[in-house]
Amino acid sequence: NLFRDLLNQFYAVGPYILNSTYFYQSYYNASLNGAIGQLREQLQVVISMGEYFDHAYYGISHTREGLRRKIPVLAANPKNKLSYDEKEVPIFIVGNGPSLDSSIESIKEWQEQAIVVSCGTALQALHRQGITPDFHAEIEQNRSTFDWAVMIDDLDYLKKITLISCNGIHPDTCDLYKDVLVAFKEGESSTVSATQVLGRDNFALLHNAFPTVSNFACDLFSTIGFSTIYLLGVDLGFVDVKHHHSKLSGYYLEDGKESYDYAKTANTSLVVPGNFRANVNTKHEFKVSRQIIEQVTAAKPKGQEFFNCSDGARIQGALPLRPDELLVVTTEQQKRQTIKKLKKHIF
Repeated sequence: NLFRDLLNQFYAVGPYILNSTYFYQSYYNASLNGAIGQLREQLQVVISMGEYFDHAYYGISHTREGLRRKIPVLAANPKNKLSYDEKEVPIFIVGNGPSLDSSIESIKEWQEQAIVVSCGTALQALHRQGITPDFHAEIEQNRSTFDWAVMIDDLDYLKKITLISCNGIHPDTCDLYKDVLVAFKEGESSTVSATQVLGRDNFALLHNAFPTVSNFACDLFSTIGFSTIYLLGVDLGFVDVKHHHSKLSGYYLEDGKESYDYAKTANTSLVVPGNFRANVNTKHEFKVSRQIIEQVTAAKPKGQEFFNCSDGARIQGALPLRPDELLVVTTEQQKRQTIKKLKKHIF
């Protein structure tokens, strides 16, 4: 509640005010100390990713370009537009965590019956394993999303995939994919300005789509109302700090060595409870990312289940499930019908 309250203040007056913010604790107790410690961490991430002039400027520009191109936007009340059978189709949210390497076989086994959503740099790992996701999610506003995608060096592969993103996605990135769907993200200047013109009641706004692309995907598919969401490779932590992402991705060279010293550039010394083990290491951004996913799982609609199949941080509200224990009962026909409905009626 503290974080939500302060976040609304910063959305209203601008995060620069954080620079002059002080904590005064009038008395000490264990619960309050923990809450304030957590709040400090969350605010560090907010100030590092908060809006500034260039971000607002480019966000509004990219949003206008998306509207000019008639890119479909997530409409209001999406969960009322899918049938029970359509909501039953499982969602595989695939992150680029270290445990993705051991989840590949399960994704291959069920990819015809589940909707596969790759997140950010996970696309490179899936491409190397011959897996074509149904959707690819990106949230970065700058052109890095274009650069990472073309590193795959297979433009025909990208043209088989639908890009899903927030309203500020770079137009060059949109050109790479078969088609594009976007959702308005709360707290962006581009969202405020666009919805004031187009009518806020016409669109669903995502409230927990930060700080990572996995957060965006979790919030989006939970908001749409799918009943089972599986997290694969969404580790948000490291069993071994030298194995911090999938070894099939651009973070590693052909010989399996790191492309740069990740532990040196990111503070990976934080320790959090693990999903399949007692503890794992993590960094500030991933710790906040986990807490934001926990806000989604805590507010999930009735009948919705999250399963954490990743060998990383434990996520409250997501049941631990090993990838080889997955069981999908929906049909290929159900999946095709649901994707069609998503593109025509939900966006």
